[in-house]
Amino acid sequence: MLEQHGYESKHVADLNMMETSDQNIWKWAKQNKSIIISKDEDFVILHNIDEQQ
Repeated sequence: MLEQHGYESKHVADLNMMETSDQNIWKWAKQNKSIIISKDEDFVILHNIDEQQ
């Protein structure tokens, strides 16, 4: 859906990261200046921790 509107998108499976922890996915996204779209509330917690540091 995002690609239909001109945005690049990747699923964790496309990145061979299906078994990767949420924390490491967060780090990868941050290093690659990417946005995470997820229904997983853990990413809200990771965001809040990151903002406090």
